[in-house]
Amino acid sequence: MSPDVHVIQPTQFWLHTLTLQSVFDTPSLISSLAVFSELRQPSSLDSPILDHGHDTSSSVLFLQLQAAADYFTTNGTLMLNVPPVDVEIILDPFLLNVLPRSLGPTAIYIIVLAAGSYFLSGLIWSWLQALGQQPAAPSLSSKKKST
Repeated sequence: MSPDVHVIQPTQFWLHTLTLQSVFDTPSLISSLAVFSELRQPSSLDSPILDHGHDTSSSVLFLQLQAAADYFTTNGTLMLNVPPVDVEIILDPFLLNVLPRSLGPTAIYIIVLAAGSYFLSGLIWSWLQALGQQPAAPSLSSKKKST
């Protein structure tokens, strides 16, 4: 790997689920949570707080994700000051514990397309069979020979 190349994709992941109590018991995690919550605060104090109807009695788990990129370079500065590797995680609820909700419309589209193709192929097959059962029209060259 040349010294000018930076790794932008992680190759190792560590996932940890933490309870609310374990987050509050770990100083580095509680400070990270405080910084995150400060960044998520509304910019105006006058903005109303919306209640999304969440059940507050449900359990709360935090997901700690650590990522690293495996590489080696002859650039000593880059090896000493390793740039962070960004990770994006998308949490999507499942429908019937089988299909992610965001893929629902795509699945419906594919099912409708498959059903339509099945019925259309049946119509085309019937049409082709009807064409095959019709007597062949005499060709122009066979008419000339008979006259």
